Amino acid sequence: MMCLPEMIDAGCKPNAITFNNLMRVHVKAGRTERVLQVYNQMRKLNCAADTITYNFLIETHCRDENRDEAIKVINTMVRKGCEPNASTFNPIFRCILKAGDVNSAHRLFARMKEIKCKANTVTYNILMRMFADSKSADMVIKLKQEMDEGEIEPNVNTYRILISLYCGMGHWNNAYKLFCEMLEEKCLKPSQAVYEMVLQQLRKAGQIKKHEELVEKMAVGVICHNIVFNTTLWFSNVPDPQEEVSLYGHQMAFPACSCYGQPNALMIHVISYTDKITFVISTDEDTIPDPYSLCDDLEESLKLIKAAVVPSWSNCLLAPLILKLSVKEKIVKKRLEGGPCFSTLSRAKDLDTALKTSEEENLVALKIFCFRPVLCIMQHKYVAEQSGNI
Repeated sequence: MMCLPEMIDAGCKPNAITFNNLMRVHVKAGRTERVLQVYNQMRKLNCAADTITYNFLIETHCRDENRDEAIKVINTMVRKGCEPNASTFNPIFRCILKAGDVNSAHRLFARMKEIKCKANTVTYNILMRMFADSKSADMVIKLKQEMDEGEIEPNVNTYRILISLYCGMGHWNNAYKLFCEMLEEKCLKPSQAVYEMVLQQLRKAGQIKKHEELVEKMAVGVICHNIVFNTTLWFSNVPDPQEEVSLYGHQMAFPACSCYGQPNALMIHVISYTDKITFVISTDEDTIPDPYSLCDDLEESLKLIKAAVVPSWSNCLLAPLILKLSVKEKIVKKRLEGGPCFSTLSRAKDLDTALKTSEEENLVALKIFCFRPVLCIMQHKYVAEQSGNI
């Protein structure tokens, strides 16, 4: 809050993003008064609140178990034309779940549908858990059908609630079917408690064959699951075009691809394009709180690789490693002896063979390893031309 007057004096008008960042800090710290102070300051400066702003207010009120104020915020959003989302309603549903107020859950869910706000997986999980606790099996099944119709993907908690419900009712066949769907189709790992719950129901029903099949499926599923979830680092390298390309008349500056949702602390994508190399890093903030420092370390590692591998080529860019080599065997052999290790060819001996079998261009895949930190720089092509010089 202290920097706001300075911003205003400097002629920089704060917007919703500015206030949202301030509110986020106070919401996480559980400081209700500070959150409301930021919001009041926002109103005094005639800064329009957005959905994120109102969601922070609702989360603050729900932490204080003040449902009435939270619902008033939703009404304010609708009145001002600010569209609520599932994250707007979920904190209130959690308060209702804690209070066990089924009727309020019905009313709020109806209100959610009235303003055409689409529920997400978390919303349905909270509601299904509430109705399962109140022994309303029909409502739980109805909610699951709504999820399927709305193409809302279930998660581990969804299946846990449904399987627990069917096991409690003694419906081993439905519980077994959902467990197999969870394991085989959705590739989700059930908890040990859910696994033992289903096995117990199969034993009670005398389904020994299905019991044995489930044990085998679980063993295979655990192995496949552990391959992914026990991997600390994912590293990929993708060579892109060596010449600049354009998309619909717009020149592409650089490509950047990544993945989302992987259960790993660190993912590094390395992409080469013309005379540039791009690192796309995806990190877990709890494990790697400062990914920018990691980027600096990677950059420094590249400089170390360049200095170690090609000390005489100070003016040569390391990435992409495209060097014009002479096809004269003696020169190539002399320069590469004692150099970096080849992955597809074994030093100069295999390189000689490759040069003899090629007529015009000779492509040699080179993989360089640096151990400070351990990095694998992508495979590149060494292009040999008769007119080129090393």
